[in-house]
Amino acid sequence: MESLQTIRKAAPSLRAICCAALLALLLGLASALCPKQAAAAASDFYDTPSGEWYVQEGWIDYVTDNGIMSGYASEGVPTGVFGPEDQITRGQVVTVLFRIANPGDRTTVDPDQFASTSGFLDGNYPDYFNSAIQWASSLGIVTGYTTGPDAGCFRPNYPVTRAELATMVCRFAGVMGIDVSSYDTSAFYAAVDTSDVMPFAVETMMWCADRGLINGNKHGENGPLTLEPQQGATRAQAAKVFTVLLRDVLSGTVHQHQWQAHETWVPNIVTVVDVPEQVIRGAQFYVEDGDGDPNTLTSKGGPIYWFEDGFTMDDLEEIIMTGLRNADENGLYNGVYYGNYVNVEKTIPAQTHTEDHGSYQVDYYYCSCGATMPA
Repeated sequence: MESLQTIRKAAPSLRAICCAALLALLLGLASALCPKQAAAAASDFYDTPSGEWYVQEGWIDYVTDNGIMSGYASEGVPTGVFGPEDQITRGQVVTVLFRIANPGDRTTVDPDQFASTSGFLDGNYPDYFNSAIQWASSLGIVTGYTTGPDAGCFRPNYPVTRAELATMVCRFAGVMGIDVSSYDTSAFYAAVDTSDVMPFAVETMMWCADRGLINGNKHGENGPLTLEPQQGATRAQAAKVFTVLLRDVLSGTVHQHQWQAHETWVPNIVTVVDVPEQVIRGAQFYVEDGDGDPNTLTSKGGPIYWFEDGFTMDDLEEIIMTGLRNADENGLYNGVYYGNYVNVEKTIPAQTHTEDHGSYQVDYYYCSCGATMPA
């Protein structure tokens, strides 16, 4: 609510008002886990020599053959690089677990199907791991950071620690129906650095050690065995963990889709825009606010003149001049103060119609469980 004197003192000349209003109106007017194709074997990569342990023991072959890990890609084209010694990230681990539980799902592979958010503070943009993080969080497999500077965030691009990897894998196994409450602790205590394991990961690392998912690092033939819980895990080490998890631990618990080809015809109803959505500007003048004091005005309820149907600034200027010329002793004309106004706008929805463009054929695969996959 403003006083009439204040508005009058602040009001510029008529020409300035019109020019300013006219000016205002004129001014107003990828990734290592989501390539398109997966390499078929370790021999297809440039950086996986045949003599390395992860090749000889078949870990990379297994994860690539089963579509849960792949090599790096650039703009959807495989680069021939697996990155066995690269650190695997938190987002990549969750994505692999998601793919194991949801074979055939495309939301971590097809950029057009990437979820727009992960549900955490740092996941408000489309990315391949978002749907996996949402899924894992809803099942309690991950919680994200709860304290410190990263509280409320998931930090998918942070390297995962070996303790975090063990915790995610153990919780995932529990979700998949595996009993993770009982385990032999001898494999865990065979390591010399068990005191380095954070409290949240002690039981999960015990279970992983017992099931052969994380065996620790042997330092020389007769050297000590270490778990290195706070160190990062490489992609080669993760390939071994995921292989043992899927091949041995979850054997028989993961549904294997039996795909069958199918086709259907989908109606092609197209919406055609006849007149686009329009934003119309206007000028709303001040009126008395109804409290009986002619010196207090409000724009609420004041008359609005819209710049539409041929109404122009010249028309508005003529209205203003008429109002000022015929104003009473309180500066009002028919209860309206024409010495100033506020800019307003309204939106007129687009006018559309629909057209039947026939039907088009969609080919896809389906499984008896209800899952589908594009052809």
